[in-house]
Amino acid sequence: MMNEGVHFDLSYTSAYSLGFKLISVNVSDIYAMGGRPFGVLLTLAFTQETSEDFFMDLYEGIQRGLDLYGIDLLGGDLCSSLKHTTLSATVLGVANNPVYRKGAREGDLIFLTGTLGDSSLGLELLRAMDESSRLRLLASKDLKGISNKSVTLLNPQEGSSITIDLADILIPLTRHLMPVARDSQKLTSVATSMIDVSDGLFIDLSRLCEEGNVGARIYESRLPISDNLLGASALLKIDPITLASKGGEDYELLFTIPADVPLPDLGNLKVTPIGEITSGERIFIDKHGVASEIKAAGYEHFKA
Repeated sequence: MMNEGVHFDLSYTSAYSLGFKLISVNVSDIYAMGGRPFGVLLTLAFTQETSEDFFMDLYEGIQRGLDLYGIDLLGGDLCSSLKHTTLSATVLGVANNPVYRKGAREGDLIFLTGTLGDSSLGLELLRAMDESSRLRLLASKDLKGISNKSVTLLNPQEGSSITIDLADILIPLTRHLMPVARDSQKLTSVATSMIDVSDGLFIDLSRLCEEGNVGARIYESRLPISDNLLGASALLKIDPITLASKGGEDYELLFTIPADVPLPDLGNLKVTPIGEITSGERIFIDKHGVASEIKAAGYEHFKA
């Protein structure tokens, strides 16, 4: 379920990207168990002020997601809402060899696909943009054809602003607005446990450890961080490690494999070993070699 004001803000989220994201984030749950998605049920609620153009753009984004993942729209429901737009997708899938959150064993290596923190950085960038920059993003639907433009970021606390090339921040913006789920089919025969990083690395790793009754050791020096994250987080004065370890909505796969089992060839998808499963506590080793306890920090739906 995605609720306006909680999961998305229509002042900087186009209907097209919202429709695509609705499909992607739910397909990610099927992939996170080693499944193959085949269909989706949609429940959509709109206010009386919602335009027909908004609905058609939303459906166009949904259709792009259906085409990308090869799934069918099976049905659902449509109704009115008194205040906000609410969207819900139920993706159905099958798994011949499902991979659960439980199953990790001491000595297993911990792997992660892609890079961390880009989506949460994208959200911070969107929040920092001036109104004209946001409007240009909304007009582009899927962020195509605007890489040669610039945007203005505001700093209300200091009363200052900075203009940067959109190309320098296009990756984190795309990762937040239009994330692509990672197919896990080549991992099902070797992974002992798996989860998608939707709420943040630390909190999702903690869930995996709790299910398997194991501990973990993660190394800061091994966390996969993009150059865009390092550059833009410096502009916003945000710690990139905080974004990488606690930022949500990356939808990367976090999985474990026995140390003596080779990692399958995943093609162009980057995969990084970030630590190992232990029998004890969950420990984070920083770049100076200092160990600290991993706190289950990340997005929590009902946290005060």
